[in-house]
Amino acid sequence: MDTTGPVRTRAANKAAHSIVAMALLLAAAGASQGVEPEPPAADQAPLSGPKVAPSEAASPAASATLVKRHFDGTLEPLAQRPEAAAIDLLGLTTQERAAADTLLTERAAKVSTLATEHATLLMSLKGSREGGRLPEDLRQKMREFREAASGLLNPPLAEQLSATLPDAKRAEFRRLVNEYTSAMNEDEAAARRGGMQAMDGERPAGRRPERAGAAAMMMEMNLLLRETGRGLAAKVTERRERMDELLKAVDATDEQAEKIRRLARESASETSGYKQTEAQRAELTRKILDVLTPEQRRTWMEAMRGR
Repeated sequence: MDTTGPVRTRAANKAAHSIVAMALLLAAAGASQGVEPEPPAADQAPLSGPKVAPSEAASPAASATLVKRHFDGTLEPLAQRPEAAAIDLLGLTTQERAAADTLLTERAAKVSTLATEHATLLMSLKGSREGGRLPEDLRQKMREFREAASGLLNPPLAEQLSATLPDAKRAEFRRLVNEYTSAMNEDEAAARRGGMQAMDGERPAGRRPERAGAAAMMMEMNLLLRETGRGLAAKVTERRERMDELLKAVDATDEQAEKIRRLARESASETSGYKQTEAQRAELTRKILDVLTPEQRRTWMEAMRGR
């Protein structure tokens, strides 16, 4: 007969009695000093080690950043102004950010107007920057842009938004924005030097030191150029989607759709694509209707009136 089972059972019982006895002795010792043993915290297992409270430096707010980089080290561009993106990271209540949201909404309308009324200048400026035109050519176009956009450049957007924020959030807002714009400067300087990463405090080769005010204005203009560029791209997308809706509404054939899109492209190239006179819009509509059947024309005009 195997007697090991009862032996193990007796040993286990003896060990359990010893643990209980030790616990009773410790409790009695505490009671003799007038101190009750402290129960383990509800969120802490009895055998777990002490928990360390996270420091303020490790909080999400302290580590927030707008700077993210691709695998090659280049800066990931934001889909909006860094000032607007920074607002989203501040943990503001709806009431605290109401004034900032109003300012950004009003600004978006102004940027859209700028993009529409000065599309030719913006496209020309974009071509000059990408095509490596002579500095004087660029400077002239930048002067024209600065004059056209003066109402959006001064005071800078960061300054306007900071004034709408609670006092306790302004320093963090400025840190987020300055960190991103500094990274932008580094990337642009590196690109001018042929892709080498910028060193702290290093200026692009052959470039004279600029006054802080002039450098800040140049950064503001660069940010606004990107902002208006996104506005132009959004308008192109909006018009393409609207054209697709109209062609679908009239059930256009592939041949009709191609002719109408070609007419729209030709009109856009003649008028910069954004600011058309009533006469130009009427002429484009006439040409489009000529491509359609009588029934399609009625549907097209009804869809246009419903815009």
